[in-house]
Amino acid sequence: MYPTRIEGSTHEFGQPADWDAEKHGECMTLAVRLTDDGCCESAWRLTKDEMGALLKGASVILRVYGGQPAVMLTVEGVSYSHVEIDLKGETFTREQVLELIAKINEASGQGCVVDQEP
Repeated sequence: MYPTRIEGSTHEFGQPADWDAEKHGECMTLAVRLTDDGCCESAWRLTKDEMGALLKGASVILRVYGGQPAVMLTVEGVSYSHVEIDLKGETFTREQVLELIAKINEASGQGCVVDQEP
């Protein structure tokens, strides 16, 4: 995954003062937007290899340097109270999509609704 500039970005974070690139790897600048409820949001893009791994059941790992604040992973433009998936002209099998939804449900503790047939 790699960071991308989030729409409406308001700040840029650089590496921490005590960052050790040899120990932790490169620390890129991260564009964030501050929300009205006090959260920082950043945007990330998946590589094709990462997308393929997720469809095969891999998990997304959140790694936070220096401790674990309250965090949440979401997908931009997706409502987590109700998710609709149009499988017409599908790129992935229905089973692959349902497995991914099950993983999202398990990780988020919220339910996604999937219509059984169009």
